[in-house]
Amino acid sequence: MAKFGNAPTAAAKGYINTVTVKPDTQTHEGGQGWTRDPESELFLLAVTNMCGEHTFYEKAGDRDQRFEDLIAQVAKTNPNWLARLVPFLRGTMNMRSASIVLAAETVAVLLAEGKNGAIHFPFGEKAPSNRNIIASAIQRADEPAEMLGYWRSRHGRALPQPVKRGIADAAVRLYNERSFLKYGSGDGYRMADVIDITHPDPKADWQSKLFKFILDDRHDHATEDHGGDDYEPLAMIAANRKAMALSSEDFRKTLAGDPEFAEKAGLTWEVASSRYGKLDADFWKAMVPNMGIFATVRNLRNMDDAEVDSETAVEVLVKLEDPEIIGKSRMFPLRFYQAYKETAGLRWSRALETALDLSVANVPSLKGKTLILVDVSGSMKDLMSDRSKAQRWETAAIFGSALALRAEQASLFDYGTDSRPIAVRKGGSVLRLLDEIKAHVGGGTWTMEVLADTYNRTKPDRVIILTDEQAFYGVIPGIDCPIFTFNLAGYKAAHLPSTGKHWTFGGLTDAGFTAIELLEKGSDQGFPF
Repeated sequence: MAKFGNAPTAAAKGYINTVTVKPDTQTHEGGQGWTRDPESELFLLAVTNMCGEHTFYEKAGDRDQRFEDLIAQVAKTNPNWLARLVPFLRGTMNMRSASIVLAAETVAVLLAEGKNGAIHFPFGEKAPSNRNIIASAIQRADEPAEMLGYWRSRHGRALPQPVKRGIADAAVRLYNERSFLKYGSGDGYRMADVIDITHPDPKADWQSKLFKFILDDRHDHATEDHGGDDYEPLAMIAANRKAMALSSEDFRKTLAGDPEFAEKAGLTWEVASSRYGKLDADFWKAMVPNMGIFATVRNLRNMDDAEVDSETAVEVLVKLEDPEIIGKSRMFPLRFYQAYKETAGLRWSRALETALDLSVANVPSLKGKTLILVDVSGSMKDLMSDRSKAQRWETAAIFGSALALRAEQASLFDYGTDSRPIAVRKGGSVLRLLDEIKAHVGGGTWTMEVLADTYNRTKPDRVIILTDEQAFYGVIPGIDCPIFTFNLAGYKAAHLPSTGKHWTFGGLTDAGFTAIELLEKGSDQGFPF
């Protein structure tokens, strides 16, 4: 074999990359920073961006403007990438508002560039049409109206044909009797407006009659009992209207006496409670069998206040401890942790802890020695969103603890100005580790100093850092093992360059955790969509 016959081995690439090897910017705390390429910066911001909300270092308006500027930049150079990002952001990351903004602003740029149909690329690669980009951001029945409202507020009342058809496609896919009962009313744009403006083509006779009913109902033209020939297929809506016409007393009796009443009438707990009055144990006994896991977790405090009976409680506990139900829910561990905080000490605590552990079940069991650093500095006390009661450090601690419990050998540290080891025992609880970390929250972000110290103390095979990356000034230590950063905030500057064995991930998903093993094996990792 020739001496130089083998091609040189290049370092495996991750999907969030920096532009230069040398620092070319600063973090918000004045530390060395690296600028990411536009796709990387946009991806990281998209998966962490709750539109219209402030963060510790960035005002809501500035953050939203950076989001829109990046969309405009990437739409002109890499629209195919954006077309794949939209459904990933909505479907996998469950980011509703960010997905609407991303799709609408992407299509606005493409239309301004004269790209009205499917977008063609070299080598036979083809992106979805603008119409499909719009539709792919819409996954819940209230979102066609949300997309309509957003477009008109930002780009005027006239709807370009791809936008109109994309919204209409989503309406056909999502509108049915149950979704109308749940999302058909309210303020702002509604289902009737979507049908009126976009003229969706019904996929079946029942949907044609549903669309007619929705329009007639909005304009007070629907028949009084909604049971005539025009609306014959709409049995659930007819049952719902009859149910809502009952007196409060009769509604209570029927709900308690007919196990199928709630299902036949398409009653959600929100709608049923508006007619029922004070929510007592009988109400929850009737509603729990028809509630999804999200609504169940949300109402645990209400069930306790109503003092539900043991039979109803067991039904709830079975849901919380069912791996299939938790896996299909796509709920982040944060949701179960929030419920745990609100109901701590009550009958749900053990089951919620089980649900939390089940929701991180796809975290890989990493081989060898793993060093895990959880950033608990002052900026990590920022809330994950305006609707969340959990701070960023709590989310980082939950996932860091889960990683530590699953790893073959793990060294877990929290850090701010300095670091503290957290003892990890196999078979232990994520929440018990979280309680220990809680005592150390606050201080500066001396990431590089902590990294050098903990690496020298543990000599790991890999390092995982959960942080917002806004480190104080420090020199990158010489470390001869992979370093994986999970960014929970989406700020502009990176704390490490994407060179050698440094990789960054946005958000906390199975795709990011799985990529750890693949990158260590030398496999390049494209974006997870």
